[in-house]
Amino acid sequence: MSKTIFDWANKHGVSLPAIHELLDICDPTRTSIDSGRVGSEAAVQADLRIEAARRGISLWRNNNGALNDDTGRSVRFGLGNDSKRINDEFKSSDLIGIWPQIVTAPMVGQIIGRFFAVEVKEPGWKKPSNKREIAQSNFLGHVRGLGGHALFAQDVKDVFNG
Repeated sequence: MSKTIFDWANKHGVSLPAIHELLDICDPTRTSIDSGRVGSEAAVQADLRIEAARRGISLWRNNNGALNDDTGRSVRFGLGNDSKRINDEFKSSDLIGIWPQIVTAPMVGQIIGRFFAVEVKEPGWKKPSNKREIAQSNFLGHVRGLGGHALFAQDVKDVFNG
């Protein structure tokens, strides 16, 4: 018995684009993310999430930081934000997700999920230039080093090559 629609599609030779089109037809709200202000980091992030959804890629917002709860205890949140010391050197990305991919060997024809991380920057950003951005770059490099897809992006084209 198939566990997901992707398993079923693979079993019956249905392409990923066809499945994404079907999912869009069945649930038109799956790409209804507010795009925020044009030219802002929020707009780029929303546009990336919309395009990812169209391609069957799950991307989730990864808020990262620390707050005090109602007892005054500090509570850290966000992927990999175990301590201030770690977070100062290794800061997880704005968007975290899974990119379904078909591998050719040794698992011929199976769909696997590839870890996906995108650090979104507003248009015009150049390169890591402060401690925070260097920590973000460290995280992206670690993900790439383990076979994931990770990058800085200012536009959908940075991620999906147009």
